[in-house]
Amino acid sequence: MLTEAEYAMERQKLGHAVHESDGVWWERTALFYTKPAFEFRSFPPGKAKPRWKSSFVGYSHQVPPAAMSNRTIEYMLMDEKTVRQFSMTTLRSEKRNQVRKGFKLCQVQQITDIEPHLEDMRQINISQAGRLMEDPTFYLPSDYYTTHREEWEANIRRHASLRGHEWWGAFHQDHLVAYMVTLHVECVLSIQVMKTHTDHLKLCATDAVYFAALEKASNTDTCTLIVNGGSAREGLNKFKEQFLFKKTVIPCYTSNAWLYAAARRILQAKERARASALRMRSRFGNRATSA
Repeated sequence: MLTEAEYAMERQKLGHAVHESDGVWWERTALFYTKPAFEFRSFPPGKAKPRWKSSFVGYSHQVPPAAMSNRTIEYMLMDEKTVRQFSMTTLRSEKRNQVRKGFKLCQVQQITDIEPHLEDMRQINISQAGRLMEDPTFYLPSDYYTTHREEWEANIRRHASLRGHEWWGAFHQDHLVAYMVTLHVECVLSIQVMKTHTDHLKLCATDAVYFAALEKASNTDTCTLIVNGGSAREGLNKFKEQFLFKKTVIPCYTSNAWLYAAARRILQAKERARASALRMRSRFGNRATSA
């Protein structure tokens, strides 16, 4: 588990611009726009502000009561009561069977050295990128992990060296077929990455990894909240709900809210264009290879 300050230092190692102001560690997330490095730091508007030169466009943070907010964010969350009660018996029978199948067919364990598993991880990423290519939220095309292999490996090694993270893996016939990365800051555990090889989906490896990580968290005194990303496509949300995560609206305060809204629309348009270009590049690249 990391403190807020320790986590900010880990972010700095990755090249992110962070600074401390009014007792809060802030991170620049866009040009002249800032938010707390530890996203779940909540306080009333005006109690803390980042440095002016880092937040000319604005800044945002979570607030305790909704009345103080001027916008909201949706997360998939597991609250403290659910965390403490989490066990096999709290899952529905169908999900319990899938978890048991995953443990029967796979060996689930924490990964302390990623080096022997880099190639399996790369193949998992290639497979999942291909499977999600039509999803507008997908990030990198499958060919990236081949054409930029050394860059990807260096990035994975850098992230694996960071404190506060745990890497979980499901192994089948001595090969890694699914992996998860979690991060524990203050009292919050967040699921950062979950990837599964398409050819091994029927092994229920994802279910087994999810259960192992969540069961450990439920037995950790310092964990009172588990975050599983934001609200996403319906199928993914439904899967997370099967593990007791609930779509939760979090109140936030944003300075210069009108400017933030305009900038967000521009960034979302650019992101949609980028994702479309990546899909087209991957599709035509595959056709060229086939020809």
